[in-house]
Amino acid sequence: MSNYGELLKSLIKFTDMKMSSVADIAGYDISYISKWCNKSKLPASRVAGSVNRSLARAFADEILEQNELDSFCHEFSVTVRAEQLETYIYTILKSAFKNSMEYNNSQIKKASVPNSRVLISRYEIDDYMTRELPALLRSSQEPVDVLCTLDICQILQETPMDYSQEVLLSSPIRVKIGINTENISKSDYLALYSLINKYHYISFDFYDNVNFRGQNLIVIKNQAAILCSVDQTGKITLAVVITDPEKVDKLYERTAAMFKINHLLIMATSSKEMMQTGYRSNFYAYGDFQMFLARGCEFFLPPDIIDSIIKSSYEQGFDEYMEKFFRKLIVTWDDIFRKEKSDFYILKSTLLKYIEDGELYFTDVMHRMTVDERKAHIAHVLKEYSQNENLNFYIIDEEKIHFPTKLINFSLFNNHKKLFLKNINRFHCEYGPQFYSILNEKIIADITKYMDELKDYDSVTHYNATSLPEFMDRYGGMVYKMLSLSELNDFCL
Repeated sequence: MSNYGELLKSLIKFTDMKMSSVADIAGYDISYISKWCNKSKLPASRVAGSVNRSLARAFADEILEQNELDSFCHEFSVTVRAEQLETYIYTILKSAFKNSMEYNNSQIKKASVPNSRVLISRYEIDDYMTRELPALLRSSQEPVDVLCTLDICQILQETPMDYSQEVLLSSPIRVKIGINTENISKSDYLALYSLINKYHYISFDFYDNVNFRGQNLIVIKNQAAILCSVDQTGKITLAVVITDPEKVDKLYERTAAMFKINHLLIMATSSKEMMQTGYRSNFYAYGDFQMFLARGCEFFLPPDIIDSIIKSSYEQGFDEYMEKFFRKLIVTWDDIFRKEKSDFYILKSTLLKYIEDGELYFTDVMHRMTVDERKAHIAHVLKEYSQNENLNFYIIDEEKIHFPTKLINFSLFNNHKKLFLKNINRFHCEYGPQFYSILNEKIIADITKYMDELKDYDSVTHYNATSLPEFMDRYGGMVYKMLSLSELNDFCL
């Protein structure tokens, strides 16, 4: 009897042992014994020897105790003496385990024989790209590395953004992808912003694809490679999906060599990396800032509030080094915003939300301001504004713009020389970048230009040092009423 499960089931039946007794002897739950008998599972190789030896001893003892040795020999077509019985049962269990293991391995190998799929029809290609490929990335239990030589801007032009509910990942995903910088436009930047916001849980690195333009490859490390035929409009007209591990590895190595660090345009990075390189500290060495705040307003905080933020930082696992950084940073900000030109862009809805719940993202710490702290914050903003006529607030009425506000998960910080984006959802999500650092001067210049143009949109209202007090005279009553309602809600909770 070469099958381990069948042999084990026969021995249990012959000795009339209870499954629970067999489970106790093997040291496993009864469900495992059932799976072994039903051939759906085998004991782990590292413990199979000790399991089989324990079972052989128990079966032999039971057979001899019941005086069933002759019946056993007849049933199993063997001649064996009492002193040999345990060794014999162990030997046939060991042999059956080996045969079953080899058979299972051969079936796995047979099932995993790599095949290439050729996708020709529009339906096949769309189904693979929009359903199968994302499912493959999401279900991976190991970190996923993807290389794509296609021009992402052209892909986004051909593929409408899916605004459906975001998904949960099993492992982090990092994607290196190309951009054709020769033809990039304002609409392309908006599409890229939509992309990173929609997939805020995926880390993208964007490269100038000048050295690999036309390769048309998508390679998922250790999983698959897709060779695409693309027409002049950027549509994929044919795709070959390769799953041969050896070929996938070679294609990955060859494609990885095309992505050179000197062609990196936009890089996903972490807070730790930003701190280690001094990027965040050096950022404030320049003036003339553009700040798009996607949640709350972390600037112009009264000095007394920093203590409660530091308390939140310790509660969130930060140490003394971060406390020193915070204290230094808030002093730096106070000094900068008293003299430097700074433009702050805020969505009307997020401003109202901050007034209502006080939630802001101070560097890497999520902090909820108390009602008194929010009142102090408003007073401090008015004070700072009165001291610097170069401070400007631009309030964006998102009801007048054609852009889903749920796709606004990144704040923007720009000083015309350096520009980075901060992922406000990273605090609530296990995966994705904390920041995107823009490394290309042309891209920084383009974004700076487009942010300046935003000031003239009908959906944007400008409040400078003179008009902000007027705004508070007009709307201050409503603001403080909202704060009072928030205080009442907190009290009721």
